Amino acid sequence: MKVFYWSMILGLLMSACKVKIQENETTEVVEEQSDSTTVSDVSNEFLIEQEEKIPQTVDESFIDFIYSFTRNEKIQESRIIFPLPNYTHNEKILLKKEDWQFDPLFTEMDTYTNIHESNYELEIEEDTTATSAQLEWIFLKEKKIRRYYFERKDGLWKLEAIDNAAMIKNDSTANEEFYSFYERFANDSVFQLQRTSNPLKFVTFDPDDEFSILETTLDAGQFMAFSPTLPKDTLTNVNYGQNTLSQSNVMIIELKGNGNGFNNTFYFKRRNGLWKLIEYDDLSD
Repeated sequence: MKVFYWSMILGLLMSACKVKIQENETTEVVEEQSDSTTVSDVSNEFLIEQEEKIPQTVDESFIDFIYSFTRNEKIQESRIIFPLPNYTHNEKILLKKEDWQFDPLFTEMDTYTNIHESNYELEIEEDTTATSAQLEWIFLKEKKIRRYYFERKDGLWKLEAIDNAAMIKNDSTANEEFYSFYERFANDSVFQLQRTSNPLKFVTFDPDDEFSILETTLDAGQFMAFSPTLPKDTLTNVNYGQNTLSQSNVMIIELKGNGNGFNNTFYFKRRNGLWKLIEYDDLSD
């Protein structure tokens, strides 16, 4: 009888210990899950905050800034001075923050262009001292230009105004106006052939040494066969104060791909009042 009694007591004690161990294990698992969830939530909040913050390097150059401005809606909205003046000829409309719609600008295009009057200007986009810039849409058929005016104040780039204006007409009958020439050059293959130097200077990477530049020539027919399709209706440009509607006799158009390494440059020169393509560079990656 005593043996049976102590056996019952021992069984109850072992059962109680087992339940206690299971309770402790369950409590530890719940605490671990709770701690894990808390860390995860904090990490996610931190990542979201970091994504919404603009790195200091973004404002080092206008090109760095515009990359973020055209890809992040929150960054774009935070870098516009509202109400934003929008000019069309003599009419002024003030755009309120709630009326603004995200504008990707040229980033949804396969290619975009930059326009220069000298080789020096080709390097200007790397300038970290610039304090103003205009992003331009040049509508060839409509003969209009839309400009986005950006200023850097206290180290931060911001959009201050938009202007829609007619192109300035060339009053000189002796000199061919560049954009009228270019529109026909891009849309009329016969005219393009006539206005391409023959032979045409051609600059590209040496196929036998990717670190060397090769300068050679193409005949006009070869250029027509291998050159990329030029923008026919619209050009884009980043203007740092250079006058792309001036009477310069040299115009350079860079045609670049959006994030794919494509990089072609076309050099035009006006001789005896008429424009002609004198050099074609293909330095694509």
